[in-house]
Amino acid sequence: MKRFWMSWYQPGDDWRPVYDPKVESEPLDHRYWKSGERGSDGAATVCAVVDAENEKSAKAAVNRYWPEAAEWRFIEEKTLDFMPGDRFPMKAAKS
Repeated sequence: MKRFWMSWYQPGDDWRPVYDPKVESEPLDHRYWKSGERGSDGAATVCAVVDAENEKSAKAAVNRYWPEAAEWRFIEEKTLDFMPGDRFPMKAAKS
């Protein structure tokens, strides 16, 4: 398993995922954030920490929640203990 720090432009008015990952076995497990918007078209800038076997699997995990995600800003492989800084607080787990 590898960990990826990823970001993409999410088109449309609603940046939220199609459904919300709620359990630790999900590849995103509440590790996604809206970090801004692109001025030219209002697309949301979304970031996520994704655990996956490889980059292709990480993209597939994002596309499971955000099917329209196609314009990637970056995809960086990180250490398995990586979590972004204070700008990206963890969301509370839902039951």
